[in-house]
Amino acid sequence: SDFFTERWALMLRSIYPINGAIFDGERARQTGHEVRDYHLTIKGIDDQGRPYSALNPDTWWWAHATFIMSAYLHRTYFVGKPFTPEEREQFYQDGLVWYRNYGVSTRPCQPDWESFEAYYNRMCADELEDNYATRAVLDLSSLPQAPGLEWLPDPLWRLVRVGVQKGFVWLTVGLYPQPVRDRLGFT
Repeated sequence: SDFFTERWALMLRSIYPINGAIFDGERARQTGHEVRDYHLTIKGIDDQGRPYSALNPDTWWWAHATFIMSAYLHRTYFVGKPFTPEEREQFYQDGLVWYRNYGVSTRPCQPDWESFEAYYNRMCADELEDNYATRAVLDLSSLPQAPGLEWLPDPLWRLVRVGVQKGFVWLTVGLYPQPVRDRLGFT
């Protein structure tokens, strides 16, 4: 897919399989392998001449780590019921089960929440880059109408989209760790 021109379609196609890798019961592992296989052709050379592949275990684990941390942060900030240390550890261990369902190497995984949190913080402080994709994901200025809103006249959608973009960026940036906000110049 072309993420930057098919945002709604990609999101809607992805919700079931990603959740299915968790909640499909006996079929969860098969669903996880299907999700993994969607990424077989996502590879190339980045703008600095470095080869990349979506299936590189370090890359795949980082993407999964962001899912784990996002769920953790949403529960912490928006549900109003922070995890106890025991619940947080169980949550992380469940995230490892979910990750294993993809059938990608577990070499980059951390054994517990404490080491995962240290990994996540190190990645945010030392590894993440300010690049085209980092900036483009926050640019919703050309976001098409959401499915189901096609009836909305284009001029009205353009007005609504401004609010959607500002809200999305505010929420996304607000959940970034401080080193990421600093690197990108956000407060």
